[in-house]
Amino acid sequence: MASALKAIREHCVLCVNGKAQRSNLEIIETCEYPACPLWPYRMGTRPTDGTPHRPLKACRRFCVEECQAEQAQQVKDCQGDTWVVGPCPLYKFRMGKSPNVSLEARTKMKGRVSRLKSS
Repeated sequence: MASALKAIREHCVLCVNGKAQRSNLEIIETCEYPACPLWPYRMGTRPTDGTPHRPLKACRRFCVEECQAEQAQQVKDCQGDTWVVGPCPLYKFRMGKSPNVSLEARTKMKGRVSRLKSS
């Protein structure tokens, strides 16, 4: 499965209306919309400017703020087909959780955190 960073990168390529070609990569690198929640991750790598590494939260925030016009409840119902050029690469990450982590693993992690908090 793809990572959130790869999905963000693919989304940014589509945003500049193209494929991962040299000219589009330059456009993405010099993107002039730093208000976009995905902007720090647009190159598909960890930000080096001190931004916390939270690509899943950035995906969620983008879906709520930019795609669903601040209507968080609509994100759950999204079908991932709002892009004219194809399916949205962020669709699997829209809820701010990784589809690469099973429910069982997520439950185990929550159990560990609660045990740490109680000790």
